Amino acid sequence: MTGTFPFLVLWNPAAWAGVLLAALALWRSVGPGGRARWAFRLGIVALLAAFGTPLAVLSEHSLTAAMGQRLLVTAVAAPLLLAALAPSFWRRLWGGRTRVGQWLTHPLVALVLFNGAYVVTAVPALWDWFCTHPVAFWAQNLVLLGVAGLFWWPVLSPLRELPRLHPLPAMGYLFVGGIALTPLFVYWSLVSHTPAYSVDATGAHLLGLSPLNDQRLGGLVMKVGALVSYGVVFVSIFWHWWEEGRGRGGPGPARTARSPVDLEEVRRHRLAQEESS
Repeated sequence: MTGTFPFLVLWNPAAWAGVLLAALALWRSVGPGGRARWAFRLGIVALLAAFGTPLAVLSEHSLTAAMGQRLLVTAVAAPLLLAALAPSFWRRLWGGRTRVGQWLTHPLVALVLFNGAYVVTAVPALWDWFCTHPVAFWAQNLVLLGVAGLFWWPVLSPLRELPRLHPLPAMGYLFVGGIALTPLFVYWSLVSHTPAYSVDATGAHLLGLSPLNDQRLGGLVMKVGALVSYGVVFVSIFWHWWEEGRGRGGPGPARTARSPVDLEEVRRHRLAQEESS
């Protein structure tokens, strides 16, 4: 691959500089506690891997690589950064526009925006155009990062005024999210018998795949990757819900008696007290 693309193209210094500068600017806004710091670091590493490595170059020529890049952006970086940054940061970001935030983070709206952006950017003519215009390709990934933040908000919200869902609805939300991209997967991996995209298949050949097999594998990567990321959060919500219920002497449903946002703030407060002592 190094013989096909120059080193500075494969390891884009502009991408590294941009992501690291953003990390430095956001570091003071990271929430208290070791978990928040590690979540932030891992989120930044995911962005560096998505934008500053050979994966970014391959993504413009291979659907498999592009879906791997999208997963790093939307299913790894977005939830980690949302969980890592302190509530005060998100309050400043929303800037008092609570009503707008309530609408954008409504579960139905967030689902439609995120999955709609995923599907629209996969329209063959538009995808081919993105792949031949690097700036547009970057821009669509940044848009996906933003709408992915909205998608994850209903289950990971750090703000009381824009609260997360209670456990049962949150698990149902993730279940629906897990099946929302199924039509795209079926089309790419099961139904289509010819490549849907006419862009250069250099990346597919570098991966040892034909363009059609690259498309099929890309659909599988997208589907399995999304299910894994949603499943991890689903299991985490269920586990905390069950443990909170057991701590109150009852089964899991007792967990819904209090706001999960309040409980998370209590945990952060305790961590801050432990660090200051």
